[in-house]
Amino acid sequence: MNNSGDAIGPFALYHKILPEQVLVVVDDAALPLGRLRLRQSGSDGGHNGLRSIIDHLGEDFPRLRLGIGSTTENGELVEHVLGSFLPSEQKMVEAAIERAAEAIEYVIQNGITSTMNIYNRAE
Repeated sequence: MNNSGDAIGPFALYHKILPEQVLVVVDDAALPLGRLRLRQSGSDGGHNGLRSIIDHLGEDFPRLRLGIGSTTENGELVEHVLGSFLPSEQKMVEAAIERAAEAIEYVIQNGITSTMNIYNRAE
């Protein structure tokens, strides 16, 4: 996943897909669990997968960040990102995934700006 741009870049180039036509969905440890954040463009924010995509497409592509919370009890970010959610978090995770899917559909139908105005609000 840290090298996602290696697949997305050549695919977009071959199919003549513009960066602004790509919606990248990523996890984000900087956001609270379940929180969504849509952006039209921007930096990688320390996310290695986004950094790879930016290397291939530039910064001007929309992205949907899905909050996974920051760390586990021992504070290991890698273990948190690659680990499982707690049973007590499962309902929140499922609701966030459902909301993210709705946001993706809304982007397709209404564009990123309109979607940001609706889905970037805290739930």
